[in-house]
Amino acid sequence: MDTDPPTAPPVDPAIRWASQLALFAEMGITDTANVIQVLEATNGDIDLALQLLFQ
Repeated sequence: MDTDPPTAPPVDPAIRWASQLALFAEMGITDTANVIQVLEATNGDIDLALQLLFQ
């Protein structure tokens, strides 16, 4: 008998980070693939993501 709890299906990163992506777009940062990669690495931390993007 399988006793592992069900896992949620993976969420599309563009959906997961939609509000953050909109904020970056408002700042003129439109490289969505790069922004998603940085958001994934920083768990959505906008300040840290900006630091990584501009280093």
